[in-house]
Amino acid sequence: MAFKVVFTEQFFPDLGIEREILEKAGAEIVVAGAADDDGLIAAAADADALLTYVYKRIGENVIERLEKCRIIVRS
Repeated sequence: MAFKVVFTEQFFPDLGIEREILEKAGAEIVVAGAADDDGLIAAAADADALLTYVYKRIGENVIERLEKCRIIVRS
């Protein structure tokens, strides 16, 4: 079963390691790159997982609109 993982942005030059691991597990990888909450919601509304970095705030208004999200990870 495929699942969707959304990165809020691409903080490092590439996501090679993350892609290798997650794609082997059957994940579709999306980098939202959104400047605002509406853009993030548009990219992640159907995501199973949301990965973000310490600089991006994920507010209640975003979380409530993530229809399938089971985990949010901040690194």
